Amino acid sequence: MKRVLLALTLLLITVAFAQDDLNQWIQLLKQDLKVQRKDVITKGMQTFTHEEAKRFWPIYDAYNSELEKFVDARVALIKANAEDYDSMPDAEARDLLNRRINI
Repeated sequence: MKRVLLALTLLLITVAFAQDDLNQWIQLLKQDLKVQRKDVITKGMQTFTHEEAKRFWPIYDAYNSELEKFVDARVALIKANAEDYDSMPDAEARDLLNRRINI
């Protein structure tokens, strides 16, 4: 949990970096977290039979794919907010908030 909080803090700090650097850093962070989650689940599921694992992993991968879309949408909102924070009109701020609630 501490590692995730550190990663999120670093994500917010890196908003000041160039857009390409930020996108690359976000992709690396997501990839690292994905590998860590899969490792934790694999260790916890050592009691799976071959047949159980064969049924579980496709469901888990589909879940991860949907979760990734959710995370990408949230990151896009954070970036949009960070880019125009000082000069953002109220209407745009409300729009971002509504998009956040819809996610």
